Amino acid sequence: RGNRNDPVMSVLKQMRTLSPLSIILLGEKQSGRSSAGNTILGRSEFQVDGTLEPLTVGSGDVESRGVTVVNTTGWKPGCHPKVPLRILDRACGHVSCTPNHSNRGKDVERP
Repeated sequence: RGNRNDPVMSVLKQMRTLSPLSIILLGEKQSGRSSAGNTILGRSEFQVDGTLEPLTVGSGDVESRGVTVVNTTGWKPGCHPKVPLRILDRACGHVSCTPNHSNRGKDVERP
């Protein structure tokens, strides 16, 4: 029998109570979002052939934790800075999140 103060038992208890995780993949076109999502989920959930889908959602168990991955459409390099924020806002409608844009309403310069 394991001792209640046993560090291994403590970690096992925490692993059983992990809350679900939602991940939103953002980036420019052809930046590897779909491949990253497939790697996270451990299977080919998202098409990587450049097919234009506005938004796709995949989910599964990763290391005993429920994971939802939202794959967004990419934006063109050099686009207006508000474009990624709009994409994020749309993606947040598919998971429980509230976007916090520190640059909202400000002009952002690209390096």
